[in-house]
Amino acid sequence: MDNEEKQEEQDKQLFLQLLTMLQVGAYQQLGLIANPITNKAEKKLEIAKNTIDLIEMVARKTGGNLDDEEEKILNNLLYELRMRYVNELNTSGEEPVEEPEQSNEDKEDQTE
Repeated sequence: MDNEEKQEEQDKQLFLQLLTMLQVGAYQQLGLIANPITNKAEKKLEIAKNTIDLIEMVARKTGGNLDDEEEKILNNLLYELRMRYVNELNTSGEEPVEEPEQSNEDKEDQTE
């Protein structure tokens, strides 16, 4: 195995480690596992939504640069977290976190 192959394997392992860290954080924020500091399950759905948005951004930014296995893991993770988020919203009675609306000027800036 040459240096480039070793680097690719290391990058793959680090990418999967990043996804796992984000997944565990989202589980804590959804109240599915206990916070290791307080030893209590604490629902923080707004923060969980932010974590899911962060993973979605990673998916967009890495699009076309992942191998089939990485892409499948990322897509499955997003699907699972979205479903768990919706389930927690339904059981908690909280309203979904609304995305702020962009002004027309902001939309024009993005298309330039």
